[in-house]
Amino acid sequence: MLCPSTWLKISTRFTALRHNVQGFTLVELLAVMAIIGILAGVTAGAVTGLGGSGVNAQIKSDTTALETAADRFLNDSFPATYPVSALPSGEDDLGVREINFDARLPQNPAKTFVPDFLKKIPNSAALVSYRIETSTGKIFTADDGAAFAPLPDSRFDASFSDSSPSGNPEVIFELKMGKNRAAVEELRIQGPGGFVLGGKSLSAGSKVGKLEITFGTDNPWKSGHEVSVDVDIVATGEAHKWSITPDFTSATSDANGSTVTGVNEGVSTITHTLTILAGGSIEEPWKMFLVMDRTGLTKAHNEATETWVFTIFDTAQDSSGVEIPGERLLTNPSISAVYRWLTEEHSTIQVEDIFVPVAGRLAVVIKGEAALSPTSTPEPTPTTPSPTPSPTPPTPPTNTPPTATISSTTPGDTSIDFSGSGVDLQDGVIPASNMFWQIVRTSNPGNILQTRPGVSSGTFSPLTSTDEFLITLIVTDSSGAVGTASAVVNTTTPNTAPTATIVEGSTTLSILQLVVEGTFSDAEDASPSNATWTIKDSGGSFITNGSGLSTSIDVSTLVPGIYTIEFLVVDSGGLEDTATTTREIPFNNAPTAGIVEGSTTLSSTVAVVKGSFTDVEDGSPIAALWTIRDSGGAFITNGTGLDISIAVPDLVPGVYTIELKVTDSGLLQDTATTTRTIVLNTPPLAAIGLVTPTFSSITFSGIGLDAEDGTIVAANMSWELVRTSNLTNVLQTATGSSGTFSPVTPDDEFQITLTVTDSGGATGTDSVIVNTPTSP
Repeated sequence: MLCPSTWLKISTRFTALRHNVQGFTLVELLAVMAIIGILAGVTAGAVTGLGGSGVNAQIKSDTTALETAADRFLNDSFPATYPVSALPSGEDDLGVREINFDARLPQNPAKTFVPDFLKKIPNSAALVSYRIETSTGKIFTADDGAAFAPLPDSRFDASFSDSSPSGNPEVIFELKMGKNRAAVEELRIQGPGGFVLGGKSLSAGSKVGKLEITFGTDNPWKSGHEVSVDVDIVATGEAHKWSITPDFTSATSDANGSTVTGVNEGVSTITHTLTILAGGSIEEPWKMFLVMDRTGLTKAHNEATETWVFTIFDTAQDSSGVEIPGERLLTNPSISAVYRWLTEEHSTIQVEDIFVPVAGRLAVVIKGEAALSPTSTPEPTPTTPSPTPSPTPPTPPTNTPPTATISSTTPGDTSIDFSGSGVDLQDGVIPASNMFWQIVRTSNPGNILQTRPGVSSGTFSPLTSTDEFLITLIVTDSSGAVGTASAVVNTTTPNTAPTATIVEGSTTLSILQLVVEGTFSDAEDASPSNATWTIKDSGGSFITNGSGLSTSIDVSTLVPGIYTIEFLVVDSGGLEDTATTTREIPFNNAPTAGIVEGSTTLSSTVAVVKGSFTDVEDGSPIAALWTIRDSGGAFITNGTGLDISIAVPDLVPGVYTIELKVTDSGLLQDTATTTRTIVLNTPPLAAIGLVTPTFSSITFSGIGLDAEDGTIVAANMSWELVRTSNLTNVLQTATGSSGTFSPVTPDDEFQITLTVTDSGGATGTDSVIVNTPTSP
């Protein structure tokens, strides 16, 4: 490689030659072309081959130099600003900008980022885009043209249900991804050698695990609710290739189970693939490649905090969920040791083929003295027999960083209660003295608002209401290794007191019941968590109560007087309000019942009754009951109403008592009575007088006599005409003391019947046979 001084000498000589001659010789031209080719190769080697460790090291060095220069630019600029370009049109503002090497100081445009703060543009800028998080000043690289999102802040934890040698564990992988961070596109997990994977020939649709996706309460689809989507991990029919197809239209709220629409930009389903390369010996690593398809998604960042929990079953299941006998999916190594995993991710903004490490709890301790059981040993592939190599002894375990867990966060409007714990592989439970808490606003994570050292639980207060905060727990083990956990928490809106109102005109109090209606208004709640009515007498003593916005309360035991009615409402935040009014129960006067004489009659079949009601407070009775009894006091029948007719059984002659009982609204009553006599009734006598037949008509007359009524009136006399040959067929009828049946057939025989009825309903009859002549 030519150093700068050598190139300067050549350039000087080249210039001198041009001053002395009109052109260049062929040798000179070839020499210059060779030099240019060498320099081009040197430059290209400095900015290409991002997979090379030397180039990656150079990019890291350039990133550090850029951060230092950008900080100097920020400190010197007024107003304070980083050397960045404007956010491109159409990009979401997630606090990320691209470094502008031509940026000028606002107060002194003569000074530019390069060369006044950074000597030159780094060669690596030709292939990567240098970005900066404006809230923290952190500089990172991204693919040129990638979306302007911060680097992912993922965490990946692994846990095994069985950690015994040759055990058959259920494996849980938990991937946590932050909101407004670059989304993960591919995850690579490499485990230590010794783990054996089964399920090599599972049929398509067989179940090997499940995926539980949880979007945090910061999601844009149902804020304040965690939203979940669950899906099976199934075999594809290809060896060690599984697929996951979550249906985002089935997303539900964890709070109330309601359906949540629009999740993941409304994309219904996305299919992800899991490709697994399984180790079968202590030397061969266990690898898993998760390709997270983003077809149909336009956003390159996570729209919410996301947690993906992958569960790999200990035993495969068929498509209906029944375990497949002997189909173990994972078998632990047979040697006790600490087995560590390596996890890397590629995000939507990173340069192609660049993977970065993912933090998390990635060590598994296999303990005990056991050998691989026959069922967990993979079937050997037929090969030429060869000696089995001795296992390489595991390296002694080193210190594993502890795991921090935030157990709970309970926000109020001006405070957040928190609790958490720390667990370490070597130390066990981390003591509270080695726990440190801090809180920042998510909008300004560089500004630590409060800290709480040496506690496992506590409260951050005072805080601003309706704001978003990030709480971080840092735990430290006995060797100084640390583990962290964070949670985004939103303080609530301050609770305002409710207003209780009694609806005037709808609240009445009588001797029998209290009818109440109230209203509830509150800025936060649509309905009260509790609504209680209380009645107190004039001395303030409690009488009774009821609940609900509208209700009726039995107060039939109250005496006349003035009563206070209180309406108490309580909102969901525990704040309350009370409305009061007064109502008076007046003294109640007894009613008066009366039977209107001359309008109340009694026969052997019907009672016609008419009564009266008089009351100082009421215009009409709430009840009016008539009762009829015989001379011995035995009950006959009854009816209700002031003016009615009552059907009675066939009454025998005698004296009967008729009683009217009335009740007012205060339940006071009065009774009036009278008597009626039914005398013995003799049936009347019917007599047919003159009957004159002609060939076409029959003229008739008659009379009715009764011992009680005398002569029966014509209106109570009825006639019938039938043929003697068919007595059931009535041919003609008539009413009165006389009349004519016409026409009739000549030369025929008829029967005429007279029926008379007295005022008591008794009847008497008389009949005659009549023959009509043949001709006039």
